[in-house]
Amino acid sequence: MAEGGHPAIIASSSTNNDINEQFLASLLEMGIPQETAKQ
Repeated sequence: MAEGGHPAIIASSSTNNDINEQFLASLLEMGIPQETAKQ
């Protein structure tokens, strides 16, 4: 998993769940609360 990666890297993910996990992780690294991201 790339540290400090951008959402663009999730394009190669195989499943929607994996993409969502990667996306949330990326948002958290940028300082965006996970609850806010889910809204």
